[in-house]
Amino acid sequence: MAPKKKQKTGPTTTAEPVTMPTETGLCQAHLLKVHDALQCIFAHEMFKDIRGESPLSPTNGGRESPLDLSQAAAALKSVGVYRCAGNFFHQDLLWLATHKIPINNSQVQQIKDYWFPPNAEPSLCPFTINLAVEKPTSVADRPEAGFARLSPAEPVHALLFALAEAIQRKAPEHVLRAFKSCVLTASFVFEICGVGEARYWRAQNIREEMVEKGLAVQMTLRQRIFDIAGFHEAKSKTETNLGSKKLAGLYSAHLKLASNQERISESFVDSALTIHRRLLSQPACQQVLEWCDQNWLSVSPWKSIYALQALIDRAGTPEMIAWALQGMVDGVRMSFLDAGVFVISKLKDSRVSYIEVLKMKKKVLQHLLTEWLMSLELPTEWKNKIKSTFSSFEKVRGHFAPYPQQTADTAWLLGAPTSVSEISTFLEGVIYGQEYDGRYKDGIKNRHEVQDFLAYSSVKSTMENLGALVRQEARPQAPNAPQVEEKAEETETAEAEASEAAPASVTAAEAAPASTLTDSDAAMWRQHMRKVVQQHVRFVSDHRSNADLEEALKETPSMSLRGDQTGMALFHFDLKKYGEPTTRPDLRIATFREALYTRLVKSVLNARKGATDGHTPHLQVSEVALLFDGGKKGLRNKLLAPWREGTASKADGGEEGEEEGEEGGEEEDDKPTLFVDLLQIGYSEQSLAARKKRVRGTCTIKQMEQCHVLSAKKLTLPSRDRKHFDGSTTGDLITNVKMPSWTEEWQLDWKTKKELLGKKHQILVGGKTEFKDEEKPNDRASNAKEPVSFHSPPLELYEELLHCFYAKMVFDLTPLDARFAYAALRNRVGYVGVAYNPEHERLMEERLMFLLEKDMRDSTSPLFSAAYSEAVLALQLGRAEDREPIGASTDLEDTHEETKTPPPKKGKAKAADAGRPTPPKRTISAVSEGDSQKPKRGKKAKEGPYTCYKEQGSIPEPELPRRSDALPAGKKAFTVLSWNVGGLRAFLKSRKKDLENAVQLASSPAVIGIMEHKLQDSTADSEAALKELSETLPDYELACVNYSTAKKGYSGVLALLRKEAPRPVAVTAEDLPSAAQEGRIVVLEFETVYVVVCYVPNSGDQLKRLTQRIEEWDVQLRQRLQDLGKKKHVLLMGDLNVAHQDKDIWNVEAPHVPKSAGTTNEERESFSKLIDSGFKDGFSLRHPEVLGAFTYWSVRAGNRPKNRGLRLDYAMVSDSLVSAQEHQTHFWDAFHLPAVATGDHCPVGAVLAV
Repeated sequence: MAPKKKQKTGPTTTAEPVTMPTETGLCQAHLLKVHDALQCIFAHEMFKDIRGESPLSPTNGGRESPLDLSQAAAALKSVGVYRCAGNFFHQDLLWLATHKIPINNSQVQQIKDYWFPPNAEPSLCPFTINLAVEKPTSVADRPEAGFARLSPAEPVHALLFALAEAIQRKAPEHVLRAFKSCVLTASFVFEICGVGEARYWRAQNIREEMVEKGLAVQMTLRQRIFDIAGFHEAKSKTETNLGSKKLAGLYSAHLKLASNQERISESFVDSALTIHRRLLSQPACQQVLEWCDQNWLSVSPWKSIYALQALIDRAGTPEMIAWALQGMVDGVRMSFLDAGVFVISKLKDSRVSYIEVLKMKKKVLQHLLTEWLMSLELPTEWKNKIKSTFSSFEKVRGHFAPYPQQTADTAWLLGAPTSVSEISTFLEGVIYGQEYDGRYKDGIKNRHEVQDFLAYSSVKSTMENLGALVRQEARPQAPNAPQVEEKAEETETAEAEASEAAPASVTAAEAAPASTLTDSDAAMWRQHMRKVVQQHVRFVSDHRSNADLEEALKETPSMSLRGDQTGMALFHFDLKKYGEPTTRPDLRIATFREALYTRLVKSVLNARKGATDGHTPHLQVSEVALLFDGGKKGLRNKLLAPWREGTASKADGGEEGEEEGEEGGEEEDDKPTLFVDLLQIGYSEQSLAARKKRVRGTCTIKQMEQCHVLSAKKLTLPSRDRKHFDGSTTGDLITNVKMPSWTEEWQLDWKTKKELLGKKHQILVGGKTEFKDEEKPNDRASNAKEPVSFHSPPLELYEELLHCFYAKMVFDLTPLDARFAYAALRNRVGYVGVAYNPEHERLMEERLMFLLEKDMRDSTSPLFSAAYSEAVLALQLGRAEDREPIGASTDLEDTHEETKTPPPKKGKAKAADAGRPTPPKRTISAVSEGDSQKPKRGKKAKEGPYTCYKEQGSIPEPELPRRSDALPAGKKAFTVLSWNVGGLRAFLKSRKKDLENAVQLASSPAVIGIMEHKLQDSTADSEAALKELSETLPDYELACVNYSTAKKGYSGVLALLRKEAPRPVAVTAEDLPSAAQEGRIVVLEFETVYVVVCYVPNSGDQLKRLTQRIEEWDVQLRQRLQDLGKKKHVLLMGDLNVAHQDKDIWNVEAPHVPKSAGTTNEERESFSKLIDSGFKDGFSLRHPEVLGAFTYWSVRAGNRPKNRGLRLDYAMVSDSLVSAQEHQTHFWDAFHLPAVATGDHCPVGAVLAV
């Protein structure tokens, strides 16, 4: 309950400091934000005197008559209520009915986004504000802080924050004036309400009345628990023996709950107090439930208080309660738990409760991180890092296996031995994943303990293999070394044969493992390889704006790493690899493009600025930039220029004045220093001559290149011998660097290479080419293969740079052929490369996968994997029958005896299986397009985008953010939602709430299209269904219903129009000749756009209607849309019954897919013709690379929980909507709403700026 305040009377006329209430409780952080917003507003010139201004009357643009004191006193005296216009700031914005309930900031944000979108002019104040006064005459005596507000705080705080943000971002004056009109047109309702408990109950009832009307101010379960506990605490101070029964009676007597709320009974109150005492008293639990409130709102799986009570009862101890709560929410976020596990009866049943699984996982984790991990011969440093990373869900998701659409900071794995990576994968799978959940459930049924679980053969053998791998790394010369060497010799022979047969241009998708292993083993190893690559190497595409590049770099985990005593951070730029001349690239070096170079350097430095304490973007201590000039010495100043900005350059070992700036140079004007030295690279004459048809003249082979070495402090690194070349790091010359021959380089056909380079990096050049009569190494006219880079230094030079500069991190501005990335991977150094475009990024990842696969079979490589080498070699030597399938489980479901692992066979290393990965599991963001390429060797099954998820059984569902940036000035969002409901009558019986939630999530769309309603014209059942639909959505009216008269209970489309939305010029029900009288189209014509709601015919069982579909319906639909498009923009919404791309089909590799309705090649090609006719797929425009975003799941097959679906529902926009100018109607956003998809289809939506 709110504390009584001393109130000063009299109106406020000038801007004065805002004071905080003395008691803030759980709302302190929120109220501080409110306080800051008020200070910001009152400090602005336009609003400094706003508290002294009168509200606007109807004659001045207001909505209601201003306050009349005599009328107010009379009304309050007679009926206790008085309504009038008010000044928004005449309420006490810091007053709350109780400070015991935390504010749900997500609700505030949702209201703010809906009513006050950024840069848009707000209309008149949309909220009614209820204010409390003690007596009729109190209206005349406004307290200094303002009148106490009874209505919920969320709407008024949303307006307050929107205004403060507009001021902070310096919104245009017309927007601020609109806000001023808004706050001066508030609707006030004064009520006689005494202080104390009376105001508490009245505030609660007003909230419930608003919830009943559909406003987004409903208390979450967490808030309700805090409410009851807070009221109990306050009431107990004045009443003794206040039990649950009496407290529940008070709520029943004083509070009328909204119809969708759980009844506050004695058991409810008892559970609330228990949960508050045992669960919410723990900060970790508070944090989890707060996250649920902020991110899930009405779709939280914790819908009932009795579910939380069951969790407490089942978990028992405080530590286990927190672990179980975190585990349940984590499982939902990782998409391997669904709402079914939150059913109260399941939570209570020890035989099926997932809490029991989590309890056993906790015990297993404690054993693995203490006894088992400590028993391994790992360095203490790595033991401690593993123990820290895998101690909680939060740390695992933040530093190893992230949630979908998030990234993990895996920088701690840089330099880690293979065993650390494998142990981490095992721990993530066995504790924080679902791979072993079946084993846990078996153990629970059979009352097993930790040791019983660890005795399962699949678990035991994995742990033994990991132990063997650790021992092998600690003692590489094991007693069975001769056997290993013999095996290595066989491996090298087989590898040599394979290498001779494979061209240098082979990609990762074409390379083994797919070429020799079984499909399942190949997919598993491919996943393992991708994880190895991504632990060290990340690429970021530079194909958009500077801000986009900087943001993408900042989101890269390794970007935050600083150089320190453990290693330097290197920046690398090589002019030879920054683009390519279109004419004779074999003879020419890329032209230096100063503007692009400067932009690139500044973007990278700006992105790094967030990781440092610098005030300007510049090199920090323990950072070194290596700039290769491509033999063009005259570019020195231009190369150094962007690095010198804001610094005091101190030394240059390449020019006179070498003594200048020696140690102890003072900073000039407090600027950071920049030291410049010179490292010279001398290339082998023979290797350069080998690239030419003939060598002529004197001094014609240019062997020297300069590398400018930039650092913030004078480099004084310890001297060390060079790794691959003569001399030591004391010298400034690396000699005899042998350039590889072009036949040894990574090669691509010209068409693919052109996509890799993009237009920006194909450099037009003119003038005479020296030695132009040299034979061309490439033939682009015939699309022949050529080197990706004609002038890339060898791998040895890159490894030398890592060695000489003690590198632990590389930021590569020119990663053209991924060679530096490969060097970083081999040396376990972190690497971030700026790719030209997404295609360049994809091809480099494939290249690394190919090189890694070769190294995993090379016993001399630091990336060698004994287990992989053995697996491949066993098949190559025809001994596949001797090898157990990788990843196969020999567990017996009900055995209690320990399964003995057979001893290793003669001739095999003990650690042969140590490098074997656990079954793959990763997030959507880790999947690349390379996964979907079909292997070209042997008769192998096609691999689709989701093949890698077959082992884990489900496909991660992406969390796709809606577009949140501001609409252009003067534009408003026009949202259209469409949904195939599969029969409206049945839908309304069971899924009314889903419909309401969908409308709320879509921000009350202007138009709602419903497909497959299956109603019949002028029947009682249909009329009743339409009436029920209108009652469910009272803010909407029926715009048009198109019935199927060709067949009863079939097809049908209808459209709803929000009553306050723009009115259409015309609305028509249409049918195409090929599906006459099937009720499949409704067209709504608005001022600037046609909205077409469409339900495309299914091709049917055995594809009976396929020919009619693609040769008639699709052709007629395209023609109709083109006719409409000649007049206005067109938005096509609905179930189009086709999955266009491979990523739109969860099992595209299955042989039956091309023969099934909606996924035939003919239907998919026909859809491409629609796109070619002048339309764009709106969702693909917004999310071009996302995977797992489906709109249909087979209910019969139970595919929804596993996210095994198809994308059949679309928002298609005419090209004119995409290319339109900002001041015109144009396409803005497209989205799916899978959260409400408890049936087969989910709603899809589109937003236009109108």
